Order: sequence, then C-alpha cells, then structure tokens
Amino acid sequence: MYMSKFKKITAIMFAVFFFALSPSMWSFAAEGTLQFSDPTGKVGEEVTVKVKIDAAGAAIGDGTVMVTYDPAMLEFLSGENATGGNGTLNLAATGDGSATVLEYTMVFRALQEGTTTLEAPSYTAYLHSNETLTLSVGNSTVTLEPGDGTTAETPNTEVVNPGTADVEIAGVTYSIYNDFSDVLVPTGFTRTTFNYNGADRNVIQENTTGQYVFYLITGDQAPVMALYNQDTQAFSLTEMANISETSYILLLDEKAGSNLPSQFQETTITLGSVTFPAWQNMNDKAFYLVYARNSNGEAGFYQYDEVDGTFQRYLVSESTDAGNNGSGFTGKIVGFLKDNVIVVTAVLWVLVVVFLILTVILSIKLHRRNEELDDLYAEVEEFEEKGNSKNKKDTKKGNSGSKEKKKDYDELYIDDEDSFDDFEDELEDLDAFDDFGDEEEDEFEEDDVEEYTPKRSRRTSSKYEDDDDYDVDFIDL
Repeated sequence: MYMSKFKKITAIMFAVFFFALSPSMWSFAAEGTLQFSDPTGKVGEEVTVKVKIDAAGAAIGDGTVMVTYDPAMLEFLSGENATGGNGTLNLAATGDGSATVLEYTMVFRALQEGTTTLEAPSYTAYLHSNETLTLSVGNSTVTLEPGDGTTAETPNTEVVNPGTADVEIAGVTYSIYNDFSDVLVPTGFTRTTFNYNGADRNVIQENTTGQYVFYLITGDQAPVMALYNQDTQAFSLTEMANISETSYILLLDEKAGSNLPSQFQETTITLGSVTFPAWQNMNDKAFYLVYARNSNGEAGFYQYDEVDGTFQRYLVSESTDAGNNGSGFTGKIVGFLKDNVIVVTAVLWVLVVVFLILTVILSIKLHRRNEELDDLYAEVEEFEEKGNSKNKKDTKKGNSGSKEKKKDYDELYIDDEDSFDDFEDELEDLDAFDDFGDEEEDEFEEDDVEEYTPKRSRRTSSKYEDDDDYDVDFIDL
C-alpha cells in the first residue's frame, strides 16, 4: 500500500520536473495589435496621424511598418520614428526592454478636400525575448475638409504640359517635382522659383553659390536632387552629404579619376537613391573616392568610408598627377613605387647595407695592399743602399787598380826603348799584311787585332804623342 502511494508521488514529481525542463511545450504565439488614429483636418493645414504597436502587456522589442498614402491628398512633412515620402513611409522603433507599446507619428499637409486611407501592407514585430509578434493590423481614415469652410482648395499641381516638364538624365525620364514641402529644403538653401521652359518651377537655391537645384521624380520613387547648369541648360543628379554640422558636399556624376593612384579602380556606388561614378581602393575595399563640391563651389575628391558612412576630403598630390600624366612606362613605375612603398623601402635598405659591407671589405683590402707596398718599397730602398755602398767600394778599388796597371804599362812600353822598336817592326808587318787586299782580310785572326790594339792605344796616350819622330799611321781594319 505504501509502495503504491510512493510510486504515485514519484510519478507526479517526475511529471512536474519534466514539464519544468521543457518550457517550449508550454509556449504559444505572441499576439498584438497595430493601431492607427483617424484624424480630421482642413485643406492647407497640418494633419497628424498616430500609430502604435501594442504587445498586450509583454515587453516589446523591434517593430517596423510600411505605410502607404495618397500623395495627391496628403504631403508628408515630418514624423517621429517615420521617414520617406512620395506615397510611402517607413516606421521603425525599438523597445527598451520594459515598454509594451511602440509609438509613431506622421505629420501631413492636407492638399485637397475628401477622404483618404493610410494602410500598412507589411510589417515585422518581435517581443524583447525575440519571439515573433503577430499583429492584428488596422488602418487610418483621414477626413479632409475645405480650408475656408465653403470651398475646397486644390493643390498646386500645375507643373507643365507633358513633355515640357520632363527631364532625361542618363536615359531615365524624370518629371519636375513642383510641390515639395519645406522639409526638403536643407540647411544652406532657400526655397524660390525659377522659370524653366516658360513656367515658374519651385526650386531651391544654394545660398553661397546661387546655383539652382530641382527636385525630380520618376515612377513611385522618392524625389531626387538635380543641379541645373544655366549655361548649358543641363541637369545632373546629385546627393547632399553632411560633412559636419556646418558643412556639406554635393556629389557629382563627373568621371574625374584619371589622375588617381593606380590602386583606385573605377566603379560605381549608390548613395541615397542615386548611383555615382566612384573609384574603389583595391588595397582596402571599404574605401571609395567620389567627386563632389563643397558649399563654396570648390570641386574635388572625397574619400567615402563604406563602414562608417562618412566622407573626408582627399588630396591628389602633384607627384601623383605627374606620374599618371607622363608616359605609360613612367606612370606605371611611379604607380608601382607608390603602391609598394614598404617593399621599395626595404629593398633600398638592403642595397645600402650591401654597399656599406662592400665598402668596408674593399677598404680593408686596400689598406692591406698599401701595407704590402710599403714593405716592398722599404726592402727596395734597403737593397739600393747596400748596392750603392758596394759600388763605392768597387769604384775605389778599381781606380787604384787602374793606376797600378797604367804604371806597369808605362814601365813596359815607354821606358823600354828596345821594346818600342820592336813595336814599330810589328806595325810594318801590319802594313805588309794590308797589301793582300780585301779578300784576305777574313784570314786575319781576331786575336792578332786584339793584341795590337792596346799597344796602339797606349802609344798614342804615352808621353811621346807630341814627338813628330814617332808618328805612326794606323790601318783601318
């Protein structure tokens, strides 16, 4: 019995524990409501439509709603958590984790008498816990009464006849948007009129340059800005981008990127609802260059950061211009150097280090060669000194020997008269030998000539050379 009760209690506890661990089995789809107000207004006055998403007491997260309206009946002026225009608005808001309701406000100007409806063809909504929130969608009925209580005002829809107000840009046909609200008049511009094709158009004029800007529309797209050139009577699409609280730029559709560094490749980029020429930085593809002018009318390049959505002025250096405007080969070299600054710098440093090493090596070798030459010159000088010393000794010794020989010769040939007579006899024999003719000269022995030649020399150099009695005629051999 106790065992049976124990089993029942255990089963109940297990079931409670199981369902506690499986909350998904208890979940259900969250539901809420999308509610609109139904205001009444007068033509020419402002009409406010309020919208809210109610999560039925649950903490709400994100909520976005697309709202459509008739632009012929209502002109959107401003809104809280609401943006758009020209018949379509986007409502977007996020809860703080404690709010159960998201609220939106749309302010319109009533254009003509009648009744119009605002609808929400699509939406997305979530609770703060990320659960999908299913909404019961309503709509808004706006009643517009005459402005003076008796007759209805008609909006200023006189633009032009078909064809006269149409503007073609890059193959797309636009119409001049004549009835834009003051919300579309940005800071730095003034609302005014301009006579175009015989009719006055509502335009905005830049305060600093005086240039006119038209609003153009096509199909169901939002209005776009177009610069008007009075000299050429041509339109060019533009988009206004704020640089700071006091400055802005107007993007231009000019292809002015011929002087840019080589890492910038030509492409296009869509900013707002307009596509512009752009040059993407291939070294960092999140950055683009666009051509624009500032509020002073000065045109130039601006770098666009796709991640942050910001613009910054970009200067093209003169060296870059020269490199790109020069010859193709020179331009490529300059472009390569600018694109590979780190690599080129590293190579230059390596060359400098190699040059220094070679210089040191050559200096050491040259120093050693100079030392070897110095040693060699020292040895030569030492050798020459020893040689000069020896020559002096030999010269002195030679002079002494010559004197002794001369003395011997004098005693032998000069002091001995008998010997001198014998010398004359020998000379006579030589004269007789000369009579044999030239054909016999070869038989004369060379050693006989050598024998008499010294005697002849000594004879002429003796003390008898001035004595006429001893003149001797020598034979040319």
